[in-house]
Amino acid sequence: MKFTTNFLAIGFFAIAGCGGTGTPAPSVSENPVSASPVVPTTAPAVAAAPASAPAAKAVVLTADEKSEIAKLADKADQDSALTQSTCPVSGENLGSMGVPIKVSAENKTAYLCCNGCKKDFDKDPKGVLAKLGK
Repeated sequence: MKFTTNFLAIGFFAIAGCGGTGTPAPSVSENPVSASPVVPTTAPAVAAAPASAPAAKAVVLTADEKSEIAKLADKADQDSALTQSTCPVSGENLGSMGVPIKVSAENKTAYLCCNGCKKDFDKDPKGVLAKLGK
C-alpha cells in the first residue's frame, strides 16, 4: 500500500510540476536580511486610459484538437471551426472531445465540442448562437 501511495504522489508531482517556478527556495542558512533592500520609487501620475471592452483571449488549440477539426469533411468547415475555436455552450476548445459537431439555426452555423452540447443547442439555438457574437 505504501508503494502505491508513494508512486501516486510521485506521479502527481511529475504531472503537476509541483507548482514551482523552477527557482529553488533560499536555504535556511542564507540570510534574507543581507539581500538588497527594495527602495520604493515614485513615478509621475499618468492619466488612466479609458475603459474599453476586455481584449479577447487568444485560444491556442493543441495539435490533437487541430487534428480532430481537420477531420471535418469540408475545408470551409475546417477553417470556420478553427476560427471559432471554442464551443459556445461549454467554452471548451473545439476538437478537445472529438470531431466538432456542425449545427445551424437562423441562417447561422456554429460548431460544438460534443453531443452533450448539441442537446443544449437543440433546447435553445438562439441563445447559443448569441454567445458567438460576444
